[in-house]
Amino acid sequence: MLSHSSERDLGSMNWLLCFIEQCKQACLQNCSCEAAIFRYNNNVSDGYCNIQAEVLSFREGPIPNYNLIKVHRNQRKLVAIIAGSSFGAFVVLCALIVSLLVMMWRNNRDTGEDDMNLIPGMPTRFSYEHLRIATDDFRVKLGSGGFGTVFKGKFGDGTEVAVKRLDKRSQGMKEFLAEVSIGSLHRFNLVRLIGYCAEKAGRLLVYEQWVFG
Repeated sequence: MLSHSSERDLGSMNWLLCFIEQCKQACLQNCSCEAAIFRYNNNVSDGYCNIQAEVLSFREGPIPNYNLIKVHRNQRKLVAIIAGSSFGAFVVLCALIVSLLVMMWRNNRDTGEDDMNLIPGMPTRFSYEHLRIATDDFRVKLGSGGFGTVFKGKFGDGTEVAVKRLDKRSQGMKEFLAEVSIGSLHRFNLVRLIGYCAEKAGRLLVYEQWVFG
């Protein structure tokens, strides 16, 4: 029973005189209660509470009502499960999209590099590590310009070369392919393009170095 409350018949329903919090607790403690209707009294400090065992519909009447609908624990769990599943599905979808974009990016990059091997008469392809060792970790700088810096290099057989390291933002793959295939010369002491490197670490062009005297 509700403390400080009395039962009163209003119309065809049984109403309890109580406070709104007592009405709420009465519904929560009643296993058959699905909803509670609360009407404030004239002094707006207390009011009348009606316990509903079945919820069909609510409609607004001449007297303002507060409809308190009880949510069972299993319903709360269901809502939590649905919300959790939706969030999990969203995370999986985002992961799939990111993975797909990464795969497309890698495929485009690898395809661009593989295209170099299909060009007839292409010069030798060197690894970045090979050229790094040949230039002594790009130690001796010969000059700069043409969207890159030229370093002095020497292979194991004694061949002296000039290695041009292109700026990362200087050109795209198509422009790089064009420069490799044409063998463009950007400095007077660079003679012939003999090789190139196209790796993630960098894009480099290898020229014969002019030897004076």
